[in-house]
Amino acid sequence: MAKKDVENEYRSERKERLSKAAKQKSKKMRDSTDIIAGFIKGIAVVVVIALLCGIVYMFGVPHKLMPALKIGDRTYSAAEYSYYYTSVYQTYANTAYSYVSQYGINLSGFDYTKDPADQTTTDSDGKTITYDEFFRNYVVETLENYNYYLKLAKEQNVQLSDEHKAEIEDNIKELASYATSYGYSTSRYISVLYGKGLNEKKLRSLLEEQYLVAQMIEEQEEEIESKITMDDINALLKEDPSAFQSVDIRLLGIAIEKDKNDKTESNKTESTTNNESTEAENTEAENTEAENTEAENTEAENTEAENTVAENTEAENTEAENTEAENTEAEGTESTKAEEKEEKEPSKAELLANEMLAEVTDEASFIELCKMYCAEDQKETFKDESASLFIGIKKSTVSSNIDKELAEWLFNEERAVGDKRVFVADDYAYVIYIKQTAYLEEDPLVNARHILVSFADIAAEDKTNNKSESDEAKEEDTKKEETADDKTTATEVETKELTASDGTVVSNEGTAYSAEVVLKAYEKAREIYQEYIKGENTEEAFAKLAEKYSDDTASITNDKDSSAYGGLYEDITKGEMVAPFENWVYDSSRKPGDVDIVMTNYGWHVMYFVSAHEEAPWIESARASIVSDELNEYQDEISEKTAGTANTTAFTKIAGNEALKLVNKLYSNN
Repeated sequence: MAKKDVENEYRSERKERLSKAAKQKSKKMRDSTDIIAGFIKGIAVVVVIALLCGIVYMFGVPHKLMPALKIGDRTYSAAEYSYYYTSVYQTYANTAYSYVSQYGINLSGFDYTKDPADQTTTDSDGKTITYDEFFRNYVVETLENYNYYLKLAKEQNVQLSDEHKAEIEDNIKELASYATSYGYSTSRYISVLYGKGLNEKKLRSLLEEQYLVAQMIEEQEEEIESKITMDDINALLKEDPSAFQSVDIRLLGIAIEKDKNDKTESNKTESTTNNESTEAENTEAENTEAENTEAENTEAENTEAENTVAENTEAENTEAENTEAENTEAEGTESTKAEEKEEKEPSKAELLANEMLAEVTDEASFIELCKMYCAEDQKETFKDESASLFIGIKKSTVSSNIDKELAEWLFNEERAVGDKRVFVADDYAYVIYIKQTAYLEEDPLVNARHILVSFADIAAEDKTNNKSESDEAKEEDTKKEETADDKTTATEVETKELTASDGTVVSNEGTAYSAEVVLKAYEKAREIYQEYIKGENTEEAFAKLAEKYSDDTASITNDKDSSAYGGLYEDITKGEMVAPFENWVYDSSRKPGDVDIVMTNYGWHVMYFVSAHEEAPWIESARASIVSDELNEYQDEISEKTAGTANTTAFTKIAGNEALKLVNKLYSNN
């Protein structure tokens, strides 16, 4: 072969070899690029899926699909579970808040400012459980009962009444109104309130079920009530009169600062300097709650010191009762051997309560002493003598929410007007004065609306309008002194009469305000009255005017209590309101729709009479007790039948945890 041919063949082979190598290299590069591209695409898919899952979760799709409870052929989703849990929580929280708002103390046992999982109660078996556990159990038991009633309603073809349908619509409309004010859609607002996965359609469905169950129970109550006679009521009264009686008391609660109790003798001395003669502070033997003063004459307090201890319960064995002569077992049973124990000093609140008690001589002195011994942030409140007054207190209320022993003391036949005592609870030392011993409320309760034109607000407006820069500087220098020209004590203002534009003569007698302020308030009240007279003349129209004009924030809609509306006061007890207000609503000639203008020491009230109950309160109470007992018996039978019919799922605990997070986020500490 020629040399040239050899070279040509070599070049050809080399070219083919390089071409093949280039193709392999190119393939490897493409394979590597495909792997990287595939990896990037995979990450992108994961991110998209994660985002979609987040969006889906945010809108509550899993909560709608997640089965939390199964009862019969009905499955409740996590969203529905959350609704019922939140509803139960709100019921307990609102009750607690209502007590605090009305009485300044929480009588319910549930603290709405704390996590339900961090506070305990007892279940039906007496077992100590957290409120979170209690709410979860309550949801299960409630839904078991609901399903029984719903099945019964279906079998009997019971339909929701028009009245209940209207109430459901009102509930939805109210939620829609709030939603708009917060910039939410109705469904979004519902999910914020009750949990993810709940919307307007689902809420409406749940409300329809609830109202249908309520309707069946109402019909059952009506059937029971229709069969009750006065003989039944009198027989119940004879069995236990105190169950239907009421007492009227004056009460001041002094908060116990558990972490700041005075521990030294010097602190104790300083706390009691103003009244060293208090019997409860004279000796160690008199350092018990049950022996605070001679005026605390109960059966348990009239016995010897040893018997006093033997009769007390564990909850009553406070630190102040652990003296050497009265040492007992934790259960309050009679001790077989007195053991030496270091005596613990009473709290500062208890010392102050005993100090105040020793100075109380009558009701008037109690009212004045409240102004001295109340907390600093309550000084303004207790300028009103009604702040310490509690009318129509029931034994069951005291027994269940404060203490059984105190309830027995209040309703003991030996009680007399003027009896007084100190009672120490976990959080407060109470000073108590009997204004009226146990009695049956005979006067039927009444319902009324009013629009208050406050003297204080008129005086404040005048003061603001007349204030100059020099006045403001002077007020800053003397901010702790009373500077209002119109608001002074009743003895300091000049009493006079002035004639209003309609010819009515008004006087400032008995008020703490000038005649000019009283006249101006009257003119404003009269304008509101005329606006009502010229309008629709309906209760609803009056309620709207109350919302627009009334200075009584306790009876109109506000952020703290949305249940208050239109100046309405329901179930007014005789003695509950100031005399002119009460005299008008309890006038025997009063009939629904009556309107008038009435003056009290607070201001002028445009009044609207709604209705009066047909029976005396104690009769209503007895009748309700009979209905309640029979209904409870029936429902106990249902509970026995339905107990255990609910089956939990793998998601039940998750649903409960989500509901707990929701109530803590939205409501606790709020």
